[in-house]
Amino acid sequence: MEKISNLLGSVYWKVKRSRKLNIISFAILSLISLSFLINCLSLAQSAEIEIFLDFGKEPTVDGYIDRTADEWDDANKQKIFLYQNLSAPENGLEIDLWIVQHEFFLYIAVSFELVEHQSNEFVGILTAESESLDPLDYEDAKIVQFLNITEGNFEYRDYFINESKFFADSQVNGAGASHLEIDSDRVVYEFQLAIESSDGGDEDTRIEAGIYSPFMIIFGESQNYDEDIMLMNVISLFVQFYAYNPIISIEQIIFITLASVIFSLIGSFYGYYIFQIIKLKEKIKKIRR
Repeated sequence: MEKISNLLGSVYWKVKRSRKLNIISFAILSLISLSFLINCLSLAQSAEIEIFLDFGKEPTVDGYIDRTADEWDDANKQKIFLYQNLSAPENGLEIDLWIVQHEFFLYIAVSFELVEHQSNEFVGILTAESESLDPLDYEDAKIVQFLNITEGNFEYRDYFINESKFFADSQVNGAGASHLEIDSDRVVYEFQLAIESSDGGDEDTRIEAGIYSPFMIIFGESQNYDEDIMLMNVISLFVQFYAYNPIISIEQIIFITLASVIFSLIGSFYGYYIFQIIKLKEKIKKIRR
């Protein structure tokens, strides 16, 4: 009987311990699943488009893409969509997005076609230190605003965003231009943004090099940016550090080479002159002896 009792007791404790292990395992698996779910949700809120920028030649910001001059050949080219609601993206507007870094500047071109363009349409580039799906959460805005698209009248505007309101900067930084090709209904918006610049003070977001930074592209058809942003999307750009490498012209190379030769000859003659003086002194000493 004692053996049976001990056996039943050991079985009981094994079952009890097994239940504890199952509960602990279930709790651990639940925590892992919850962590995975939170991570997936956070990824869903982040930019799906990451672009590592390359250096290239400087394009002209005039609203025209000059293919004969190959001015945008070095750009990173993407086809993306702008949506009404980034949390439930559907039925987006397809745009061509070209981005290139030249020295301390970013150059961004946005191009798309519409069946009918509105007179006061605009495209803007929003920047901030942290990413958001809400354009009013951003801190800085560079906007090219058409005043009359059929006549080609536009303005480049620089704003800072505070408490979900757009305010004009006291000093305009950057550049922008636009042009509508009447025959094809394709419009081009071009921007120039400074990197690692503090010229705008507190009114501009400083675009840092060496990290991924969020940029939101917005589109609308009026001049009320607080309420009438119609389409948008977020991209994440890795901006590179620029190492200054001055370009030396052929004339400068010739001048430096000639200067080096001349100074080398002068140094040789001077050394020969000193050598002859030393030899003369030795001869004089021998004669005196």
